[in-house]
Amino acid sequence: MPVNLHRAMRYSVLAPGKRLRPTLVIAGAEAVGGAAETVLDTACALELIHAYSLIHDDLPAMDDDDYRRGRLTNHKVFGEAMAILAGDALLTLAFRLVADNASRTADPRTVARVVADVADAAAPTAWWAVRSSTSSRRQGRRPRHAGVHPPPPDGGAHPRLAHGRGHALGRHPAQIDAVRRAGESLGSLPDRG
Repeated sequence: MPVNLHRAMRYSVLAPGKRLRPTLVIAGAEAVGGAAETVLDTACALELIHAYSLIHDDLPAMDDDDYRRGRLTNHKVFGEAMAILAGDALLTLAFRLVADNASRTADPRTVARVVADVADAAAPTAWWAVRSSTSSRRQGRRPRHAGVHPPPPDGGAHPRLAHGRGHALGRHPAQIDAVRRAGESLGSLPDRG
């Protein structure tokens, strides 16, 4: 991997933040009797997807933000082309991590369900469109891409996905439903970036 691409990826993934999504994946697994080790790759994958979404959201063609949490955005540090490549690489790597999780699951169909869920959550018609629109509204301006993607029924696909990973462990449906509902509740909260 080219050094500058790697630096751009690390710049956004390791930026200051709460790391809420991976924590929720692990908490969801543990809530249904699973172990953190069994979902660690998937937990990290969701953080990579989150970083990718923020990189692309900040681009000049989207919200055109210069700063995120008081720090220069990826495209301001590495240039627009490198930021696009870094975001794309993070999204691709995320799916690789989910696939790597297969070695820790008893049923390979589990990974197929997780990949489908992650793809649905990362789709432009899911949380991503809401995430970028919310960012622009907070800054008092209309996003350049407003109206391109219809918003989902709620803005919580990403946190809901993160907290709902318990089903991947094949646990009792009532436990999984409780974890899913908790994720939905978290997903209905406004995203603060």
